[in-house]
Amino acid sequence: PRAQYAEAKRLSKMQKEGLWDGGRNLPLPEVPSEHANLDDLAEKLCELHGLEEHHLVVELLKRQIMDKDEAKGNAADCEREQGQIIRYGDAIELQHVTTGKILTLTKQQAHERASKKVCCEDRGSA
Repeated sequence: PRAQYAEAKRLSKMQKEGLWDGGRNLPLPEVPSEHANLDDLAEKLCELHGLEEHHLVVELLKRQIMDKDEAKGNAADCEREQGQIIRYGDAIELQHVTTGKILTLTKQQAHERASKKVCCEDRGSA
């Protein structure tokens, strides 16, 4: 199955652009549980690191939870499709054994003349 990586990309972008930590490249906090009070956690992180943008820290924590849920959904889809026959037109993903990076190629990408570059990404390209 074609996995989803929208939340992973948003989280990565937020971290790379330094939106949540003011560009200080702080390590990401632990992923909170789904039932955690995000406002309290964000407040503690803001106090600990001297951050001023409380709402961005809350946004980061929400994205971490959504990323975790997305990964669980992808794993469940993969498990469900295990052993199924691949047919022409199906989207497939190949995972490099050593690095764990994923190569994604869809039927549409295969037919585009400009799509000549193939690369591996940490979380796929879907």
